[in-house]
Amino acid sequence: MREVVYVDEDFESLIPLFIKNQLSALEELKAYVAMKDRDGVKFMAHKIKGSARNFGFKEVGNLGEIIEAKSQDMMVDELTKLINQIKDYLEHVEIKYIEM
Repeated sequence: MREVVYVDEDFESLIPLFIKNQLSALEELKAYVAMKDRDGVKFMAHKIKGSARNFGFKEVGNLGEIIEAKSQDMMVDELTKLINQIKDYLEHVEIKYIEM
């Protein structure tokens, strides 16, 4: 079953750019993880979390928060798994636009 996100219809024209930017940010985040750059990981995870929550993508925001919290541990495999979860989610989520 596909995840469904309900987004304010006023954001409909912005969502494709939001998804594109999030996927790009995930690539940047992966690079920081590969370099074991804690500050970079924390910064990008925070950015991803905030943007996602602003547009109503709570699951992405929650995963971003987990990555941000785990940035100090720098467990590369675990962080990579979380990043891939976000990527998969964004690539497969069903978006329904509603009046809010």
